[in-house]
Amino acid sequence: MNQTLGLIQALSKKIELQSFEFKPVSFIKALLFWLLKMFPATNTLPSPDLIIGAGHSVHLSMLAARRARGGKAIVLMKPSLPLIWFDLCIIPEHDGVDEKGNVLLTRGALNRIVPSRDKQQDFGIMLIGGPSPHYDWDDASLVERIKAVVEKETGIHWILTTSRRTPASLGERLNKLSYSNIKIVPWQETDADWLPAQLSKAAYVWITEDSVSMIYEAITSGANCGLLDMLRKSDGRLAKGVDKLVTDGFITPFKAWQEKGELVHNNKQLNEAVRCAEWINENIIRV
Repeated sequence: MNQTLGLIQALSKKIELQSFEFKPVSFIKALLFWLLKMFPATNTLPSPDLIIGAGHSVHLSMLAARRARGGKAIVLMKPSLPLIWFDLCIIPEHDGVDEKGNVLLTRGALNRIVPSRDKQQDFGIMLIGGPSPHYDWDDASLVERIKAVVEKETGIHWILTTSRRTPASLGERLNKLSYSNIKIVPWQETDADWLPAQLSKAAYVWITEDSVSMIYEAITSGANCGLLDMLRKSDGRLAKGVDKLVTDGFITPFKAWQEKGELVHNNKQLNEAVRCAEWINENIIRV
């Protein structure tokens, strides 16, 4: 949802538009609707110029809706169906697809974060994920790294928030921290607008390496970013994508921060939603 909203938000700054949401149907229903050249869920909606979607469950519904109502189908990920079936595929470069024809590659998934240079230099946030298939998780090691940042950066007020994947055991350890410059905000106490609001203000952001989407959101916000790197189970495409962010100066690994005493300054202005919106405006809408 964040991917779709991010692109629509960026497009709205380029062109006048109206957006409508329709729910996908099952694969079998979508196939039937495609064959019959109909898609009842869109019957009351205006004919579309663009049909945008993310998530494997929406792919065939998008194609059925396009066949029934017209428009261009833009998928925001590597689709489960052939790439050529879509008018445009916006795919993170770590998915290993070549950029050619109807494929536009991005650094990470699109998001709805808006870059901000109006940062509070005494405010930072920490974004904590949880166990994943790609990384080993160690509560004790992570807490020690969090403590090291909080103890060194005493002039910064930190807000730490968890995610649905964060183990309860880590929450228990975090609640025992007694520093005056950090506040723990469990994910249950946040809503969809909470993180964008915090990222717009935070001058510094630390993110656990497993939280790939939040890494790109933090970088897009314009904050100086630190990586709470973790033990990898393999050097897959996601890990290589993170390594490229480090190499290109978008984010500072924890050990490098310890050695240098500061985070790399984020002046790269990464905003993939806007870049994709500009491309769509020039190559699809104006064609």
